[in-house]
Amino acid sequence: MLVEDVLISGCDSAGAEMAIILRRKLGAAVVLRDLRRYGLSDLTLRPDASDTEWGSVLSLGEDEVPVTPLQVSTFLRAAGQGGAKLFSTGTAQRLRAALDGVVQHGTAAGIKHALADTGWRIGGKTGTGPGECGDTCDGWFAGLLSDQRGARYVILVFIKGKGLGGGLAARTAASMAEYLVQRESEGRKPW
Repeated sequence: MLVEDVLISGCDSAGAEMAIILRRKLGAAVVLRDLRRYGLSDLTLRPDASDTEWGSVLSLGEDEVPVTPLQVSTFLRAAGQGGAKLFSTGTAQRLRAALDGVVQHGTAAGIKHALADTGWRIGGKTGTGPGECGDTCDGWFAGLLSDQRGARYVILVFIKGKGLGGGLAARTAASMAEYLVQRESEGRKPW
């Protein structure tokens, strides 16, 4: 799987395999340094952890990678701004395309028509957890709301105990996006 496919499908096992491959190719110290540079400053994973632990911790987040809304929004804002000083323009473009793919045909496809005929689009990453929990787990959606000029807003939604991230969390993000687009079309500030 390509990195984009891992993000779009939300496939934890492919994410775990990719984390192990990165460590083997680049070295644990390099991967951990870059993850901290990307904002994961509280990451406690040891460079000499087993492949199983390495893959489990870095698959696509989960319990052992604490992040704050500020860290997630800073990362997404950098992607929306062409990488800023965090990563290359090409990486930012691939990330935005993957976020768009999550909404168009991935785990948040239920909201793909939310902004139809507005000239705006929403792309994002869903999350569900922790573990296998079905309708009682926590769901989140973190994404970018863009118009023809580029990314304009970061939208973060976390809903405790109400199911999958591609469900209520994504629908709530789509509702927020619709509100922002409506306010913009009226020439009013969103707040």
